[in-house]
Amino acid sequence: MTGWADYLDELDLLKSCRAIRDLVSFTQLPTAKEPVLQELEDWVWHYITWIHDSYVTKAPYLVRRMILHCPIDESNGEAFRPLPKHQCDRGGTLYRYSQMMTRFLATIMRSIDDRHPCKYQFPLLETQVDLITALHNSLRDNKTSLSAFHTVWYFLIGEPFAFTEVDKWKCPVLCWLALASVREDGRFIDANEYTPLLAEWEYLMRITHLTQAYRNFEAECQTTDIRSNFITICSVQFSQFLKEGVNSPYNSVREHQHFASSIAKNTAAAPHITWSSDMTELACDGNNLQLSRLRFGLNAIALDIETRITKLMNGHIIPINVPDSLTENMTNRDLGYGWMELPNLLAKSFPLLEILQDHPHFKICEVEHNGKLHWIHRGIMAVLAEFTVINEELAILCHMLPAPPPRGTELVETRIRNGQI
Repeated sequence: MTGWADYLDELDLLKSCRAIRDLVSFTQLPTAKEPVLQELEDWVWHYITWIHDSYVTKAPYLVRRMILHCPIDESNGEAFRPLPKHQCDRGGTLYRYSQMMTRFLATIMRSIDDRHPCKYQFPLLETQVDLITALHNSLRDNKTSLSAFHTVWYFLIGEPFAFTEVDKWKCPVLCWLALASVREDGRFIDANEYTPLLAEWEYLMRITHLTQAYRNFEAECQTTDIRSNFITICSVQFSQFLKEGVNSPYNSVREHQHFASSIAKNTAAAPHITWSSDMTELACDGNNLQLSRLRFGLNAIALDIETRITKLMNGHIIPINVPDSLTENMTNRDLGYGWMELPNLLAKSFPLLEILQDHPHFKICEVEHNGKLHWIHRGIMAVLAEFTVINEELAILCHMLPAPPPRGTELVETRIRNGQI
């Protein structure tokens, strides 16, 4: 659904460790080496507290209902709730939202400035580039105004860009989410990390559209003699960009939120584990386990597997030929590719079936005097029972012991063959 891997692969942004490091730093907060962008951080905080104090906390109840559900849901009186005052100080929730906003704007400015090692370019029109360049220059000259700041911010995240209904990668917000989703090790953030990020975007987009509605109202009052109805102006603004089903960056973020939330709710949480001070014992979900007993149990499982396989082989040895030149392309992301496409490593096919035809304890078939093959149900069931135990014990060893990484993608679930979402 996200398409992050394919999109970033096409742009060669994940081709090497260095490229990944450049990409990760590309979306981070400004550093001391970027003095102009560091000014951006203070201006974002000034802007977000201004709109929160001037507009968000003073919005009428009917408008707050409209922000949350457009059109208004008459079945309940639920309304958008601004952050409480104690969360609007530096270090609080609102400040965390401003940090993400700073990262977004800084990333776009870096792409236009073209000095960063990551050469990604956002899908911006020439007029949009001019607006952002003007904001960058005003930050440098300390001539930025809150009104100009809002114009640039709203232009980037408020209204849909051209052709986004057929190509989501024309939307700067979705492009930034793809870039910012990459970890330092090259993997993507999981659903539990993604949902809070999207919740921050939803909040910022809602208060941005509320601010724009106030600005539209103020502009209309100054240019006409008839005082407009503020509720009507809000209704027009929200129905254009916040109403479910319309093409807008807000609804794109909402779709990602629905998808990520469904994965997060269906992902089992890791057990809570604590270690003893001497590192010889651990507690997992209220159960104590000594490492010496764990090692003893794993050795017993390995010995049991060896015994069962030896019994099935009945003294035979199946030769395996693994050529020195054999390699598996772990970077192959083609749908359906897996280890099963590798060449046959056995001298002949199905050698174990041949052994089981004459096995004294697991005989699965015999040829009758008339030449017909007769399957022995009792032997087949005995073999399947042995296979079941061996598979279960191998699964435990593969999970508990260091092993090669599993084939498959990590976006939703690990599979034997490559898969896509």
